[in-house]
Amino acid sequence: MTDTASAIPYGSAALGQGLFATGTSTANWAYSPWDATSATATVGAGAGTSPPAAVTGSGSTPIRGSLTWGTGTSTATGTQVTVAFGATLPSVPVVVISPTTIATGTISTFVTSLSTTGFAVQAGVAPSASQGNTVFGVNWVASL
Repeated sequence: MTDTASAIPYGSAALGQGLFATGTSTANWAYSPWDATSATATVGAGAGTSPPAAVTGSGSTPIRGSLTWGTGTSTATGTQVTVAFGATLPSVPVVVISPTTIATGTISTFVTSLSTTGFAVQAGVAPSASQGNTVFGVNWVASL
């Protein structure tokens, strides 16, 4: 039986990066290519009028990351923030978010608008108005 070239997930790396074995032996290792690009975030209409800018955490990538945002006046349910990947993924990922603040937990956040280039975080409850850009936050993990 001959060993054939493959790209299989194997183990885990620091900060949740995917580690892949490539080639015919485990001597050839590479991180997921999507972990080498960044992700950015912009506030959505639900964050109200003139909200502060959304902030992605240092080291955020299409595969995992964090973001915080605040609100302006006249907040609403719906899109609070949109995340744009720095690279197009080969398929639409499954994205799981986890609130990082109590305020985020109270607005019932969920993921919508999934695509190969990003996703949106929506709120089922309108957030409090005029909040700073660190009041609301989530971590995300994407799986292909």
